[in-house]
Amino acid sequence: MGGIVSYSEQALKMSFAFGRSRSVSDAIRDDMGMYSEAMAWLKAKCDAESKASVMRQVGAAKATFYKAVGGTQDPSAANFLSWLETLGAKIVFPGDRPEIARDVCWVDAKVVPAGDGQCLPPAESYFAVPMVGEAGAGPGIMPEDEIKSWVLVYRHQHAIRFKKDLLAVEIAKDSTSMVPLLRPGDIVLVDREDRKPEKAGGIFLVREPGQEGGAMVKRVATKAVDGDLLITFYSENAAENPADTYNLRVDYDNDINKAVVGRCVWAWSDITGK
Repeated sequence: MGGIVSYSEQALKMSFAFGRSRSVSDAIRDDMGMYSEAMAWLKAKCDAESKASVMRQVGAAKATFYKAVGGTQDPSAANFLSWLETLGAKIVFPGDRPEIARDVCWVDAKVVPAGDGQCLPPAESYFAVPMVGEAGAGPGIMPEDEIKSWVLVYRHQHAIRFKKDLLAVEIAKDSTSMVPLLRPGDIVLVDREDRKPEKAGGIFLVREPGQEGGAMVKRVATKAVDGDLLITFYSENAAENPADTYNLRVDYDNDINKAVVGRCVWAWSDITGK
């Protein structure tokens, strides 16, 4: 499984620019934290799997790889970045969020009676998406860094295909603002890469001004007015939940990412009582 390695964007560009002509330590001399963090990640992988195993995975020359991991000689920038990419390390620029969905593998998987005698589906057709909490109509209680559970998702489903930055939230037990479309207890899948409510009426996970962590599911409409953008959050159950309108520049520091967490692309609903 890959990992997360944070990079300074400037240092990364310097590393690629210098290529094989200079060592990584030279290329990123103004940002040694980047190289140290990346090398620490590589060493930890070697400790977990053995140096020989990791060396074979990246196709490195033994002397070059062992000297690099041992700290006696820095690798070239091209070699080092190639190793990280081959091992599945993710490059995260300052201000970016790492992808939080995970690949899965089947371990003693239990099969329901309908699947008895059938082969297990390929694990690569699924991934695990973190469910981070509840989303309601009032102040949100959805800390993105506190994973409550995981949801297994079929990656080839049309609405999910090619999406990779997903999280799941549960509609809070007292939230009825999106009834009858979404009800308390429903689980909603959110694409954090899609934050552009260009067409009025799209369903998004959104935040009220000043809200930290928490969020709510609403339909969203926008309107450009006098150099600003008006953002309206409105509910399916509009009779009991009037719409709220905010100014992007005044209420969200002109940053759409502070208003919109992501587009809702899929939902699971309990229909036993319907």
